[in-house]
Amino acid sequence: MVTSLPASPSLEVTKTASVTDNGDGVTGIGDIIRYTINVKNTGNISLSGLTLTDNLSNVNGGSLSLSSGPSFSGSDQGSSQGSLKVSETATYIGMYIVEQSAIDAGGVSNQAIASASTPQSVPVTDTSDDPTTGAANDPTVTTITRSPSIEVTKTASVTDSSGDGNVGANDLIKYDILIENKGNVTLNNLTINDILTDGSGNSLSLTVAPAYQSTTLGSLPGTLKIGEIQSYTAYYTITQAAADTGSVVNSAIVSATGPGNTGSVSDTSDNGNDTDGNTTDDATVVEMTTTATSTQPFPQLEVTKTALVNDNNGSG
Repeated sequence: MVTSLPASPSLEVTKTASVTDNGDGVTGIGDIIRYTINVKNTGNISLSGLTLTDNLSNVNGGSLSLSSGPSFSGSDQGSSQGSLKVSETATYIGMYIVEQSAIDAGGVSNQAIASASTPQSVPVTDTSDDPTTGAANDPTVTTITRSPSIEVTKTASVTDSSGDGNVGANDLIKYDILIENKGNVTLNNLTINDILTDGSGNSLSLTVAPAYQSTTLGSLPGTLKIGEIQSYTAYYTITQAAADTGSVVNSAIVSATGPGNTGSVSDTSDNGNDTDGNTTDDATVVEMTTTATSTQPFPQLEVTKTALVNDNNGSG
């Protein structure tokens, strides 16, 4: 009597992710995502020729590549790489070092497909599950919180155009504006709204509007990578009316958006001329600080008097 034992090959693949932080307390550029892939023979027949295809992308579908792996780490029954006994589980490890494109997208999605065959060359495959969700064949997603932030400082220097040694009418104020990306995503659509008034609060107009000068990481004007600083300059020639009020007050409100025109962020310039330690350095809070350049009115009068006597009686 022959008892038939039909082969029932099957695989089950699970994938988990853990993040090693670089020390700044947030998941961001340079952090390492470690993927642990477990491939279990859940059928009733041994399998061989096991291979893994790993698909890594950002959460918007943009293609990414593992920094290393997946590499065979071992099995719970001692089989060599590529072979699985019944109920045996093989473990593979992959690594991904987080790049800016993944942060800008908001996260990383990873899924593996395992393939093997029976001794009779019957193929069997499975797509990895994320065991933390309870769903079948779902990718393992690592969410990265996007935190756009910007910081603006403005300093003022005066050219004594009149040469009188004082700050007053016809002198030229140069404003240097530094804009830094303090968040964890690339910023776009940078705009500068410059507000100029005299000491009495009357609106003034810059002689030369803010103009792009340089950048630290090579981006085009209006775009800022993480940690990038762009500089702009503006000029104002002091009028007599402004000088009469005693000061010229200037501030800049800078706005930008995160990737995909999301995550709008803005900051009002801090006074870089402060020397008392009160300069605000919190780019997530809009501070209504201003950069003021004092002008000193010097009213002056000069009076002279002369006398002339006519000898009308001719006495000499």
